[in-house]
Amino acid sequence: EGEDERKDSSGRLIVTVARDGQLSVSGRAIDLEELRGMLFDGHAKDADQFEVRIRGDREVPYEKIEPLMLACAKIGITQLKFGVLPGGE
Repeated sequence: EGEDERKDSSGRLIVTVARDGQLSVSGRAIDLEELRGMLFDGHAKDADQFEVRIRGDREVPYEKIEPLMLACAKIGITQLKFGVLPGGE
């Protein structure tokens, strides 16, 4: 089960992906361009320790997560984790 995204630390970015592909960070909806900026900024601050966590329920298709994974790879983010939301949120 995934952790509550509000328990975020400065070295971690938790991104929630809804079934329809909508991205959110700390409960706020964002688009992929805004997310890319967040990823770049986080990686620039501490490339070795910066971590991205992708959260979603089991119903999220891979094609909704793939753009986020590709964005991380292009920036050079190597610490990527996945979590499943409890209760089908």
